[in-house]
Amino acid sequence: MSRSRDDSNEPVRRPAASEPAATLRQNGVGEAQARLAALVDSSGDAIISQDLDGVVRTWNRAAERMFGWAAAEVVGQPITVIVPRHLHGEVERVLARIRAGEPVEAFETVRIARDGHEIDVSVTMSPIHDAGGQVIGISKISRDITETKRIATALAESDRRKDQFLAMLAHELRNPLAALANAVELLALPDAASHLESTRRMMQRQTRQLVHLVDDLMDLSRISRGIVKLRIETLDVRTVVDRAIDTMRPSLESQRLLLVFRTSPEPLVARADPIRLEQLLVNLLGNAAKFTPPGGRVEVEVGRRNGRILLMVRDNGVGISRDLLPHVFDAFAQSEQAPDRSAGGLGIGLTLVKSIAAMHGGQVEARSEGPGRGSEFIVTLPAYHGDAPAEPAPAPEDVRAQPGPRPGSRRLLVVDDNEDAAMTLSRLLEHAGYEVRQAYNGPEALRAAAEFRPHAVLLDIGLPDLDGYEVARRLRADPAFEGLVIIALSGYCQEDDRRRSREAGFDHHVAKPVQHRELLGLLEQAGQ
Repeated sequence: MSRSRDDSNEPVRRPAASEPAATLRQNGVGEAQARLAALVDSSGDAIISQDLDGVVRTWNRAAERMFGWAAAEVVGQPITVIVPRHLHGEVERVLARIRAGEPVEAFETVRIARDGHEIDVSVTMSPIHDAGGQVIGISKISRDITETKRIATALAESDRRKDQFLAMLAHELRNPLAALANAVELLALPDAASHLESTRRMMQRQTRQLVHLVDDLMDLSRISRGIVKLRIETLDVRTVVDRAIDTMRPSLESQRLLLVFRTSPEPLVARADPIRLEQLLVNLLGNAAKFTPPGGRVEVEVGRRNGRILLMVRDNGVGISRDLLPHVFDAFAQSEQAPDRSAGGLGIGLTLVKSIAAMHGGQVEARSEGPGRGSEFIVTLPAYHGDAPAEPAPAPEDVRAQPGPRPGSRRLLVVDDNEDAAMTLSRLLEHAGYEVRQAYNGPEALRAAAEFRPHAVLLDIGLPDLDGYEVARRLRADPAFEGLVIIALSGYCQEDDRRRSREAGFDHHVAKPVQHRELLGLLEQAGQ
């Protein structure tokens, strides 16, 4: 008995959901052609065919999306409709090779969309043959690589700036280190006493420069990762400007720069972090000092503009080129300098200025009429319209004027794996009247603490064997050390490091290199 096809053992083929049934034929050739057409139409790449005269014959949907031309508009038009005029010769050369039967390797080029914007593309071309094997046209696949090229360019630029930064960093570190190395040799001379005071001042300046470089790098890292927390208070901006000018006055005077300060008589009250705002102004003044020749002029103006507080620093120095001006706030951006880099700096000060201003809801703008015409930096901040701040509290007394340690309260344990650092700090503390013991690793610190019974421990965190966190935890766990003051002296000073030190039992966390007067003041406050 005969059976219908549906009753046979052969499965019935049904069109896939993604395939229009009308396009599928039971004959293999027709079905293959339909599948190929569907594949071309659904491709993410522009698939275009053209004849040997360069006339477009087919144009898929991806080509419509990429170039902005509908198939009905471009089929029958020359392919040069999407080729920039300066690349028309490229099209002719490729067509000639295809006509001659020569292979054409994939290449990268530029095409132009209907709206005029250029598109970076990777092009793969293949000849189209007729039944007799003759080349009758070209099939080409164009892939948009604009974003890939942009990323590659950005990575190359980033790599270039990294290399430039490392070269600048090496230069900026070597300069103060060379001066300090020379100072060591000077102190070894027979007449060292005659150079002692000038050498001390020089070493102090160069050490301060090294600290400033490291602080700027760390601040830039913290701000870029969004982990800086502002300590906002109501303040008169002029008090912050006064402190910034006092900080930079020695540098300005040493370069024989005339400082002119103008301020408005009206209230200039803001809600801001005084430390960060002072840092912003110090960086602007430092920038002016670096790029203004001796005998030049630096102006500072504080006032109001359009209801906002205005801070302006202007100089008559080297100015900023038109090409650099849009990038002057980018990290590590610098104007062209001679190989000696006499102006110095890492090119991050202005990046910090922009970041600090933005964190306060403000803006900063750079202006210059070009090289040799000076520069002007204008910061605007939101004004505060509430009550004016109270008079600032009197500054604490100079640590040098405070009394020394009390009798019976003099024992300090200094723990640092850098023996030179431990030795020099111990000598300074001994000169201040303390009895000091040293240790150079974690286990040694615990043994010394048990034997010496110090009143305070100045403890490095990055120690071998047991780190400073673990040493502090063990000291805190021992009832014999109740009341012991533990101070972290560390190069690890980010917010997470400070949090971990608090959790481990440290009373204070101070960044290396610590200012001697700051440390003595801290010990005095701790009752040591």
